[in-house]
Amino acid sequence: MNVLLVELNDSHDDSIISWRETLRTLGHTHVSVACSRMVIERCGQKDGETWIEVTRSRGLWSRLATILRIRSHIKRENVSRVILTTASGTYQWMFLSCLPYGVTSIGILHYMHLLGTSVTQGRIEKKLDAYVVISPHVLEMPHQSPAIPIHVVPQNARLVSSDIRVPNKGPDDVWIVVPGTVDMRRRAYEDLFCDEVLGRLPPNARVIVLGNAGKRSDPVRSGFYRMVDTYASRVTVFEEFMDHQSFHAWMSRADIVLPLLHPQTAEYQDFLTDKCSGAFSMAWAYGLPLLLENGFSRFTHLQHGTIFYDVKDLGRVLVDAVSTSTTFNDVRVQAQSPEIGDEMRLRATLHVLETPHEPLLS
Repeated sequence: MNVLLVELNDSHDDSIISWRETLRTLGHTHVSVACSRMVIERCGQKDGETWIEVTRSRGLWSRLATILRIRSHIKRENVSRVILTTASGTYQWMFLSCLPYGVTSIGILHYMHLLGTSVTQGRIEKKLDAYVVISPHVLEMPHQSPAIPIHVVPQNARLVSSDIRVPNKGPDDVWIVVPGTVDMRRRAYEDLFCDEVLGRLPPNARVIVLGNAGKRSDPVRSGFYRMVDTYASRVTVFEEFMDHQSFHAWMSRADIVLPLLHPQTAEYQDFLTDKCSGAFSMAWAYGLPLLLENGFSRFTHLQHGTIFYDVKDLGRVLVDAVSTSTTFNDVRVQAQSPEIGDEMRLRATLHVLETPHEPLLS
């Protein structure tokens, strides 16, 4: 079975990486990727992997030329499965409309609100054989049922590299990781970088802001760095883009994942009603306890390996976690369960590739 991963935007590197690593684990050595030069430079190109360049132009003829180039590759290489890593948008509909007959197409749906509300999404749905979502909890969000099956395929494959060096970590050190590019609209950093929270933590605790924080010289970032600099000896930040291999190397040393998705942030409601944070996938990838604000406790599928907290109690909860209390140790064991790890991802991937029209029920 020859598989092609297609990313027509410049986003969702994590989808490409997780699917590519999973397919190789399953023995699919002939995997090709269609994406922009920007995406392939960020994700890297595997040995023996075919890359088809996707144009970033919005022009109709340029897009059509790209689609025809991908179509030629599909026919020439007898590709039988196409995974559309972003299954929304006009470009995606155009691409699906030009697929050769008999090719099975599977689309990753990142925004639940699109189901039943978007004309373009309805057209895409008619061209797809199945949807994939990256976490079971998003199916608990309000959405209209599509006409095609929805499969859950966790996006939690790990990248392993012996070439990436991470600073030494003491046996008693605890790393609290806040994954993702610094974004004040998305994450409530002010609820962490304060005396009531970070100021209460024991000296063995360290916060890693694992993503691009931007340059200190950037006026837009001045507020963030003012918060961080108060606790400079306890915090690690990165002023530029971090490649995926380095990101995973740091994640592999982490102890706690803290997404900081709090009610006062602009995107909080989106994460409750529409989409899944990539931080969740990273926690599941490395079997790490996930600390989430109490609003997320409504989801049955987020109970496993998670500690929920009120924002006002974050300091106490982190102190308990760092001191490895009985409750925290129980959650750590749950987070390392195969139910949300590799076994589920591999089984779900194999199922959707072989029987896309039949959802995996258990």
